[in-house]
Amino acid sequence: MLRNISMYVFSLMLAVMSLACSPGDIVPRPEPLDYALTIKRTTADAKSIKVEATFFCLSGEGTVAEVGVAYRPSETYEWSYAKAGSVASPFTVIVDSLVPQTEYELAAYLKATDGEQFVSPSRAVVTGEEVYDPTPHPDSVSWYELPEVDFAEDLQFVTHFTTIDGEQVRNFSMLYDYTYKVAHWVAYPLHDCYMGSSGRSEAWDFDPVIPQTYQMNMARAGFLDESGYSSYDRGHQLPSADRTIDNKTNAATFYYTNMTPQQSSFNRGMWGSLEEFVRYNVPPSDTLYVVTGCAMTTTDQPKPLFASHKTYGDRIAVPRAYFKVLVRSSIDGARPNDDNAECIAFWLPNVSMTGTKLNASMAISVSELERLSGFEFFPELSDKTKEQLDTSDWIWKK
Repeated sequence: MLRNISMYVFSLMLAVMSLACSPGDIVPRPEPLDYALTIKRTTADAKSIKVEATFFCLSGEGTVAEVGVAYRPSETYEWSYAKAGSVASPFTVIVDSLVPQTEYELAAYLKATDGEQFVSPSRAVVTGEEVYDPTPHPDSVSWYELPEVDFAEDLQFVTHFTTIDGEQVRNFSMLYDYTYKVAHWVAYPLHDCYMGSSGRSEAWDFDPVIPQTYQMNMARAGFLDESGYSSYDRGHQLPSADRTIDNKTNAATFYYTNMTPQQSSFNRGMWGSLEEFVRYNVPPSDTLYVVTGCAMTTTDQPKPLFASHKTYGDRIAVPRAYFKVLVRSSIDGARPNDDNAECIAFWLPNVSMTGTKLNASMAISVSELERLSGFEFFPELSDKTKEQLDTSDWIWKK
């Protein structure tokens, strides 16, 4: 049983005392294995604390069986434990289901295979204020762009709002993955009312309604993936250029949750061309409904790829492919339906496509994208409508 952290000093004394010979010993017993544990960094939000810690064996030997974090509210005596997913140094543990605005005492712990147990000096961390999340249940709204929402574990559905001409309107919605630290999709309406002259706010920041412990800090660029490749941009899913009515509306596009590690030449080339294609196909006086997303695995690449941040040390999934799917009505002012819907979709690998121009041959049907991505788009439309593809409905830039 893990000894109480409050007995840390006492445990060190016992370790020293164990070096002495017992009565009758002819040769001193071998020195027990001692470990040094240190908490390097903590990141707290309202209900969780991310703890980053390191350890090493002072004698240069030994096998570690388990590492993790012990924690408790500072005014209580009972400890709880969060085990790290793997035994490695450094290691990261997320302690969740905490109480907002509460001081917690934390310490790293280690269990050696020989039964020895060690703890680090403890530190106090205060959780933040609980953030108001205005996200509605998707079944309570009739936003046309929303795919079917999956409420599986480690996924969070989020909607961000903004104010335009004194009226609160939706900015965008997303399905965010705590494990991959990316949004599987970002859904948004595109209309002239969102467009203006504010330009890029460059307001890089954490998403205020998703726990920071599950976000990658992207204040700076710089990723290195498991293969040693590092030419990645912080690629927007909802483009900054699609939200230029004012700085506040634009700033939300710079939340880290809207970013993914995107191959640089792809981001600045083919992907940028696709974003332009979307904008010049917005109906002059109506709405284009858009879903942008990414896939961490594909049929050809079934294993997720992760990249570590060069500055902040955290890791994030690198999408294998990206997609966009669009729908609009052929009749101004009418909600898209099986009689008037114009649909188109794209699925592009996250690789350099230098010299290749966006063209109609790259388009696929909504049904095909559903098969590739595993998501259901535009649930109001029938499968027959989503299987249709007429590229002549869309403007292609020469």
